[in-house]
Amino acid sequence: MMGRALSSGKKEHDFHMNRLRKLTKHQLHADLALNFFKESLEDTNALSVEMIHFISNHPGMFFTLLPDDANLSRLHEFSISILPELPQQRGPIGSLPGIYDYSRIPSLEEECCEYLEREVKKNKSLCIIDSFNQEYKESFQSEPFDIYGKHYKKEIYYAFDINQFNKKDVTKCLHISKTFWHSLCILTEARLSKRLLQETDIQRICLKSHLVMIGAYDGDGYIFWEKGEGLSHE
Repeated sequence: MMGRALSSGKKEHDFHMNRLRKLTKHQLHADLALNFFKESLEDTNALSVEMIHFISNHPGMFFTLLPDDANLSRLHEFSISILPELPQQRGPIGSLPGIYDYSRIPSLEEECCEYLEREVKKNKSLCIIDSFNQEYKESFQSEPFDIYGKHYKKEIYYAFDINQFNKKDVTKCLHISKTFWHSLCILTEARLSKRLLQETDIQRICLKSHLVMIGAYDGDGYIFWEKGEGLSHE
């Protein structure tokens, strides 16, 4: 995460939490949130482009989920960190040789994944995660893709239905697919029967979507769009 490196320049992601934090829902200013959605999703992949067109033309509400220690003065500063930095540590990082000074990067992946699980079960949704960091080719193999993978041309997506959804694998896919400026997760009533997606599948995912989550706050957390009659961008 930008702005978090210590003298060694090494960081480690705070991926497995011993205790999930309680999150509070904060409604966001619609115009500011919509502009950030556009910045994050435009010119990335087919699903992102189709989704921002859908959100721009349908009623809904923007919100975020944050713990009590979030800096709410930065609520609408979506590109910078909003969570306090965790204490400095010293030790090995993964398989890298040597000892480093580092601070773990706070993340709300697991907490937001728990929220997604409740929504998937409540609405019997299909959860779609785009994998912006990966490119499909015939020889492509990975454990998540072999189980949950779909592709549209060279774009890779992960799909979890209500029976497949498990927090460990969904959190893992959220983690590996995220960059500090882009990640996309959609809950939709669409159903996908084939691994190879068509343009009509991309359109149907968006048309039947009811909840969209994108990465924000320099990777600290996420902001959401929830479709709803009677809700507007005004």
